[in-house]
Formats: sequence, C-alpha cells, structure tokens
Amino acid sequence: MSMLLRIALVAFVGLTAHVFLFSAEPADQPKLEGQHAIIAGERNGQPLNEADFKDATFRFTGEKVVGANKEGVEFLTADYTLDREKKPCAIVMKLTAGSDKGKELHGLIERKDDRIRVIYAAPGAERPTEFKTKENQTMYVLRTEK
Repeated sequence: MSMLLRIALVAFVGLTAHVFLFSAEPADQPKLEGQHAIIAGERNGQPLNEADFKDATFRFTGEKVVGANKEGVEFLTADYTLDREKKPCAIVMKLTAGSDKGKELHGLIERKDDRIRVIYAAPGAERPTEFKTKENQTMYVLRTEK
C-alpha cells in the first residue's frame, strides 16, 4: 500500500471517529419532544391522588412545555432550557402564562426508556437535588404516548 494511501486512510478513520464521538448527543440527554401522560405525582413529600393527575399530560415542543389536565385546561405553560452538564439534567422553566408569568421553576429531569421524571420547585422555593419532593416542590412521572 502506498504511503499516500495509508495517510489518506488514517486521516479518514480519524475524521470519522471525531465526527462520531463529538457530534452524538450525550447518552444522559433526555429526549422530551412529544406528548406524555402523567402516571404518578408527588408534592411536598406526599404522593398525589390519582384523581389529581388522571388523564393529564405534559407536551414538549421545541423549547416549550405545556401541562394540561384531562379537560385540556393548562396548569403549566413555560419556555424551558436544559443544563446537560449537570447530572441529573437540570431544567429551568420560565412561566409564560398564569399568575406567576415571568417567574422561573428550577428542577431536574431525566428519561429512562418511555418514562420521564421531572421535579421542580415553586418560584423562590429550594431547588430539588434529587427525585424526592420537599416543601413547595412537585414531581411527575410521565409515560411517552405513541
């Protein structure tokens, strides 16, 4: 094999490896796009009654999230950003409707298979550090709808 062909082959393999390794999304980056049914919830350290979330959903589109009850009434409307550098992934939701419009909810979010867990604190409350609620914190477990 000629020296030029060897150099070209090494360069091609190196470039391919670089593109593959550095352009892939991090494995722990949650894929949120779509509609998800709420299947469990917790607030202030206590589980929510199923009647409080039955048939309610979260919908992620682009950088927006909307939580709605079974009648379609929105209880959370926000623009969100993710901090993928934090483990678990941090989420900040800036409310775009309601009495707290303009305030931020800080929390954590993760996805495993078809389940998403999102926990967040009310405006001004202590930020969650784990997937277990404290006072003025809410957590939902979501199942991806197909």
